[in-house]
Amino acid sequence: MVEEVMVEVADVVLGLLIDLVYPRRCPVCDKVLRPGALIHRDCEPKLKPVTDKYCMKCGRFMGDDENEYCYDCREREHNFDKGRTVFEYQDVAKAIYKFKYSGRREYAEYFGKKAAEILKNELKEWDADAIIPVPIHKNRMRSRGYNQAYEFAKTLGKYAGIRVDNKLIKRIEDTKPLKFLNPAERQNNLKKAFKIGGNDVKLSKIIVVDDIYTTGSTIDTVARVLKENGVRSVYFVTLTAGKGL
Repeated sequence: MVEEVMVEVADVVLGLLIDLVYPRRCPVCDKVLRPGALIHRDCEPKLKPVTDKYCMKCGRFMGDDENEYCYDCREREHNFDKGRTVFEYQDVAKAIYKFKYSGRREYAEYFGKKAAEILKNELKEWDADAIIPVPIHKNRMRSRGYNQAYEFAKTLGKYAGIRVDNKLIKRIEDTKPLKFLNPAERQNNLKKAFKIGGNDVKLSKIIVVDDIYTTGSTIDTVARVLKENGVRSVYFVTLTAGKGL
């Protein structure tokens, strides 16, 4: 017990020292934070969590739409079982762009902690065996330096107490950026993009993690591959959801 406490204290001290040498930046205003802080107190209210008025299938914020499911989920079947998003799109879009393309990987600590808090009931209900980040191709890993989905997944797993498996599924094709494609092109683009990393999948329930959910093409493709290899239930968590179809 004493050793565990000492390790925890050492981790906290190390974290503060790292913050002093390499200070974190606020995911809202991008200004330097004091050691130990993950977001400025005045900035946090600007990120609105999705806690109601969301699609009961994909978790997309629906605003004044009184339907149970969003238009996307009413129009087509999905391979995943259920998903949730954490923040409303317009509030977090700039932060996600910097997190993904501008080297702000430290944003992941706040994102993961907040997601674990907001979605604690869903995470408990899903009772997943592991969290699986959507992988990126090795070419993008070389140019970007890290996979933002993995960074988010690691911190979500840490705060939610769920193990993260970064090797179960691999991206084998360097597909075109999905933002330039329509839904049909997205599906075709992703058909053979992923494969299972091992021969024997022993997990029953999995949470797939990514940064943004738009049409669901990526999550659906990953869910299909997982279910074809024996996974029973596939849920997902993303930071936000775009407009969709």
